[in-house]
Amino acid sequence: MADTDNRERARILVVEDHSDTLTMMDRLLRMEGHYEVISVADSAGAIVAARDTRFSLFIIDIGLPDGSGVALLRQLLKHGPCKALALTGYGMPSHIKQYREAGFDEWLIKPVDLDLLLSTVERILDDGQGD
Repeated sequence: MADTDNRERARILVVEDHSDTLTMMDRLLRMEGHYEVISVADSAGAIVAARDTRFSLFIIDIGLPDGSGVALLRQLLKHGPCKALALTGYGMPSHIKQYREAGFDEWLIKPVDLDLLLSTVERILDDGQGD
């Protein structure tokens, strides 16, 4: 795990419509102890959260009940730059190109391995230290 003593406490917005997955990711990230986590189940909730808080990382499910995670990220980035991680069931090259063009830094294919999720979050946040 990366040295987080010199890093400001990261704020993470998790957007996931599957309630059990959302709860699990929220708990997992909070257990790490150096993340402030806000979890929402849809695009509308994410947009409201982004109005009030500056985030270090967005973790967004691509398939949301009220729109695409790709479209959501484009809206969220209007509030300012932020690192982003896509959670998706679609990993074909055309999908990956779409995620990258939308502004996602990384993507994980569902079902997501929890250790991989944590290591990817750490890597994204560490890469953003020079921003």
